[in-house]
Amino acid sequence: MSRKLFELGFDRNQPQTNRIALKVDSQVPTWMSGSFIRNGPGMFYVGKQRLNHWFDGVGMLHKFEFDQGKVNYESQLLDCSAARAATNEDRLTYSEFATDPCWGLFGRMRSMFQHGPTDSAKVNLAKIGEQYFALGETTMQIEFDIDTLESIGQYNFNQPKFGTSSTAHPHIVGQEAYNMITKYGPVNHYQIRKMDKDATKCASVKTLFPSYMHSFGMSERYYVIAESPFTVQSLNLIAANRPFIKNFKWNKKRGTRIWVIDQKSNQVVFKQEIQPFFFFHFVNTFDTESGVTFDMVTYPDAEVIQSYYLENLGNPDTSIPGGVLKRFDCNFSAGEVNISQLSNVLMELPHIDYDRYNAKSDYRYIYTLSLTNNNSSFYDQIAKIDINTNKSIFWNQEGCFPGEPVFVPSPQSKAEDDGILVTLVLDTTNESSFLLLLDASSMQEITKIIAPDPIMIGFHGQYFKN
Repeated sequence: MSRKLFELGFDRNQPQTNRIALKVDSQVPTWMSGSFIRNGPGMFYVGKQRLNHWFDGVGMLHKFEFDQGKVNYESQLLDCSAARAATNEDRLTYSEFATDPCWGLFGRMRSMFQHGPTDSAKVNLAKIGEQYFALGETTMQIEFDIDTLESIGQYNFNQPKFGTSSTAHPHIVGQEAYNMITKYGPVNHYQIRKMDKDATKCASVKTLFPSYMHSFGMSERYYVIAESPFTVQSLNLIAANRPFIKNFKWNKKRGTRIWVIDQKSNQVVFKQEIQPFFFFHFVNTFDTESGVTFDMVTYPDAEVIQSYYLENLGNPDTSIPGGVLKRFDCNFSAGEVNISQLSNVLMELPHIDYDRYNAKSDYRYIYTLSLTNNNSSFYDQIAKIDINTNKSIFWNQEGCFPGEPVFVPSPQSKAEDDGILVTLVLDTTNESSFLLLLDASSMQEITKIIAPDPIMIGFHGQYFKN
């Protein structure tokens, strides 16, 4: 990675910005009425301590509000206990993904019981009913005000502070949302729960060694859990003097386990162990005549997590691995999973037209970050993948590093790719950032909207219509 990309994208703290009007041109569609919000790290330095990993940074929201061709911008640290402690005490107090406060064994246990893991929900965003949430991988999700970005409260699945985790990707069906949590203990469970006031448990699966989970699959009829062999012995999460992710190990002796759960009976109807792979993201899951099919971005092992450590990202001689898009067809009666590769694009942070095509078998397009080649030090282009033809279209620009592309359908859109891709790009050449609007059909640039400051590399974004 170039020194400039590392300095601007990872090796600093992001200043907060009060609401300001940005300079735009006439190409901004006047029909866009809503807010694009991007979640991700805003602080990598807490006091004298630099955090260790891309997934550690204290969360920050960046909001671009569209109104009749005008665009306003503001940013704010996600108001939570971890952020308040970091800023008020000028030291790390809560344990992050790969960084702990400076403590000994007994200090760790005392602090874990006092504070628990971080509640900095820095990963994703979702609208559930009329509520807006910042989402993380602990069970503490932060509700925020869409207009002010101020925090309203916390949703925690009615779980204790420690001993549980959740995925950052709930599935939304109408006004309801479902997520998967992992409960660690003498007996470990993966549980599908509805995100209502009671955190209603829908299904549960026992496991001996739970895996690191970032997402799960959900079709119209089934839940799908994929357990990679990147697993943990639960006792180590409390007893070992290590940050959360350092307790997980790659088990070379076993494969990836698939559970398919029927939503009506909440019973496992299919279980299979297949070739080992690691993943962050399900792309889509849909029912078939013979069972269920899911598409995922996969890796041969969990080394991609190691590549996201800041000491590795700051090394100009290292590159990061790209994920590969694969399809898994589960045939219940045959008791087998057929695996095929859908694209050669090296990718991560995939996005589809979720509102219209989630759980649909006829979806065709995936929009994603990708690497120009195997030696790329970081994601340096956007790809549109046609899974019907295995053809791809790209956008890239020298010195520019885009974020996750988010699809916004045009009014009365009928074609799947009739709309706009919105992404936040870090421009290292000009030491700035810009919001990029692309025609989703052609991948041609519509316009760039310059932000007031360079914005650090983040994770997921969402567009919320007014």
